[in-house]
Amino acid sequence: MDLTKKRRVACLSSGVIVLVLAAGAGWADDAPETDPMTVLASMSAHLNSLTNITLSFDSDIEVITTELEKIQFTSLGTATIQRHDKIHARRVGVR
Repeated sequence: MDLTKKRRVACLSSGVIVLVLAAGAGWADDAPETDPMTVLASMSAHLNSLTNITLSFDSDIEVITTELEKIQFTSLGTATIQRHDKIHARRVGVR
């Protein structure tokens, strides 16, 4: 696997973890108080049991130029992970 592909996989894996943790935080509001390590272990076990994970995202990046102009870059994408050996990601810039 070349370096670029490894970086993509690492970035996507990080994104999946962040999304799952963010989703879990919303569910935690309804759940009784528990130890954070227990919750994390439970979420990790759940992710480990999944063979397919599919997600979609919308992204906005804003840049301010030296002339104080704000430029916004918008993109959307999807990612499909088939454990243990396949990952497919697609990102499209919006015009």
